[in-house]
Amino acid sequence: MSKAFNINEYVDGILSSSITYVSKAITLVESTKHEHQENAQEIINAVIKHSGNSFRLGITGVPGVGKSTFIESFGLEVIKRGHKLAVLAVDPSSQLSKGSILGDKTRMEQLSIHADGMVITKADGTNIDKAKLARAEYARALHLFPPTESNWIPEVLTCSSTENKGIAEVYDMIDKYKRHTTLNHFFETKRANQTKQWLHQTINDELIERFYANPQIKEEIFKIEQQLQENLINPHRAVQDLFKKI
Repeated sequence: MSKAFNINEYVDGILSSSITYVSKAITLVESTKHEHQENAQEIINAVIKHSGNSFRLGITGVPGVGKSTFIESFGLEVIKRGHKLAVLAVDPSSQLSKGSILGDKTRMEQLSIHADGMVITKADGTNIDKAKLARAEYARALHLFPPTESNWIPEVLTCSSTENKGIAEVYDMIDKYKRHTTLNHFFETKRANQTKQWLHQTINDELIERFYANPQIKEEIFKIEQQLQENLINPHRAVQDLFKKI
């Protein structure tokens, strides 16, 4: 960074919705440099008490389904209703790249057993009848699954992002889901569980980073790799011996 880190500048900037400081903070969080990570944790500790009032919405779908166009149309609807909006376009399923912009790893058959709402996009022009048929088929299929933990019955809608049709109905469905899960306390319970998962994931990440950064371990792993190449030891035994030494 070009100047000394000032946590107050970052916190004030984030709380005032400064795109510049939000972007800088994200950069710090994603950085692998030790000093950046320390600064990032200071920022998170300072702003976390202001969190908890947002509503996170996951939007996914197969390539070409119209995610970007829908996000733009839906985002405008959110803003029109007086809310602030942030879009994080990441595919967290990528183990190789650690996330790619609007990746194509989703499979509808896997998604359908988790999705709280499903939207058939591109319901315009010659696609209208196909979209209506798809909506009916998915609606029937979703009702065959056991009740969700939240006791919410998943809904299936159609919309056209280019013609701005059905976008308001999608918003209303999401708002209805939020009110339903808030009243039965599922929303706060799920958020608390997500925080616990965040804790354990952070522990795992920190342990792995410190493990491989340890000079003694680096040296031992190098020796083990040589033994493996010469077929002098098997991987399982190598790991057991490594942990005995440390």
